Amino acid sequence: MFRLAHRTVGDRDLAADAVQETTRYWMTKFPGFVLVGKVESFLYPVVRHNAIRLAEQQRRARGAGEIAIDPPSGSSGKSADEQFDRSRRLAEAVAKLPEGQREAVHLRFADGLSLVEIAEVLHVPVGTIKSRLSLATKTLAVDPTLADLSDLI
Repeated sequence: MFRLAHRTVGDRDLAADAVQETTRYWMTKFPGFVLVGKVESFLYPVVRHNAIRLAEQQRRARGAGEIAIDPPSGSSGKSADEQFDRSRRLAEAVAKLPEGQREAVHLRFADGLSLVEIAEVLHVPVGTIKSRLSLATKTLAVDPTLADLSDLI
């Protein structure tokens, strides 16, 4: 839930607040609730909504901030600076995608949700998710600034 909120608003504190609000909301509104399905399809829309709402409140209060990009944690034979630069460029390219495509990419590749799960989270047909992912990968593949990132696309 935190990763989704952080990707949505780009701020760790707001993301933590969104997760906390979501948890508090469900615990007070539905005491004794037992989750039968997957938590992602049930809570992701609420977390996303709370994150967006909190970000809008903050923007109105003090202006829009910049998106934070976390440095990668793994090692693939490249220096940390090279890995961070590659991740930054890919994140910037994904951020330029239309919202539906961007959400589908994040939910599929960052959160590892299946196509059916993404469709449930976003309340759209599975075919729409397939289309959005296909368009997104085609757009990213032809982006000249990502030519050296073909292993990530």
